[in-house]
Amino acid sequence: MWYSEHLQKELTKTFIRGQKKMKRGNFDWSVSNDDIACIKRKDKRIVHILATLDEATKSCEIERKEKDGKKI
Repeated sequence: MWYSEHLQKELTKTFIRGQKKMKRGNFDWSVSNDDIACIKRKDKRIVHILATLDEATKSCEIERKEKDGKKI
């Protein structure tokens, strides 16, 4: 429980601020010393993802599609 409270405090200080300035399709990420990746992505709304990864700094590009299948 301490760890989740600690993460919540740290995320609030450094990561969650500035959400209103994000535009659709943008993202921000941060990796802790313990290889915990925090990802914030703006679509219709802001989506937060917290994950543990072996290689937290690797990234890949994906294509986004609308409901009708049209690529953006």
